[in-house]
Amino acid sequence: MPSSGRQADCASGSRRAADLFLSADTAHPRRLAAERPQALMIPFARNNLCLFSREAVGLTEANALETMLDPKMRLATSTPVVDPGGDYAFAVFKRAEKVRAGAEAVLSQKALKLIGGPGAIKPLEGHSPAASIFLADKAHLLLVYCSGQQQTLREVSGLKVSRLPPEIDVVATYGLVQLTDHPAAARLALFLLSDKGQDILAENGLVKIDPIER
Repeated sequence: MPSSGRQADCASGSRRAADLFLSADTAHPRRLAAERPQALMIPFARNNLCLFSREAVGLTEANALETMLDPKMRLATSTPVVDPGGDYAFAVFKRAEKVRAGAEAVLSQKALKLIGGPGAIKPLEGHSPAASIFLADKAHLLLVYCSGQQQTLREVSGLKVSRLPPEIDVVATYGLVQLTDHPAAARLALFLLSDKGQDILAENGLVKIDPIER
């Protein structure tokens, strides 16, 4: 479930409410923390966005913006508001406006919101949503988290992944908030912030939080 849906469950006191809430952004856990005097929003990992394409597209970091703006290129993203990944993608579009006038409007309008929302693609059996987008030929480009690239590359042959140029790149900060006094929730939060926990997150494609922030 995307972060916004889970946050709504937690805020409403639903039976599905959690003891520990983790999100790919800091806004959702920060809102939950604001409702609980003793709660704190704590960053626990970071990520970046990468652009996926078929090798034939000729994608590079240097031409990433031009490729996304190409009218012939169908560009897929996650769904903003519903999924933090979509919010980060649209933040990239906003940064692109400073590089190329009109880029934000063009990219926002052409973006196919195929992950995490009501128009999301139904994953093909045995495949992730990201891989399914290419296997079902729903887009030429996919702007999503870098952390899932190894799985996507294993599932789809002939794909290429590129980082974004620094002028349009964004950093995704993941946050957590403990919602109850359950001891196991506290232990898990502490483990994620420990050196061992951070190593495990890094092994799975995320970026460690600087020790001074823990």
